[in-house]
Amino acid sequence: MIPEMATTYHGGGSQSPTSLSKPIERVFEDAQHTGEILLSCRKLREYPKMSAKYDLVDTISADVSKNRLSELPKELCSYISMEKLNCYHNVIKSIPECIVQLQALTFLNLR
Repeated sequence: MIPEMATTYHGGGSQSPTSLSKPIERVFEDAQHTGEILLSCRKLREYPKMSAKYDLVDTISADVSKNRLSELPKELCSYISMEKLNCYHNVIKSIPECIVQLQALTFLNLR
């Protein structure tokens, strides 16, 4: 069973202009230490495959908003500590069943 999740819009992305210019590799390197994946506003059509090279199991927050994703990335379902997931302003048409693995998820924004 999926816990009750918020689906309200809470304003713009939380990324600073410097994080937008950060190479994607650096985003994942930083996420290993901070627990936050910040990939907003990158015109992504799919989740970066290079994420598999990094230890992201302790990720608690991910922001993939303002991209061009047509489905919620299955890779995000492997981050079992995820509490907050921002996916707003994409073209998401499907959500994988594996989302039920995110037992700690308390906030999900799909607008």
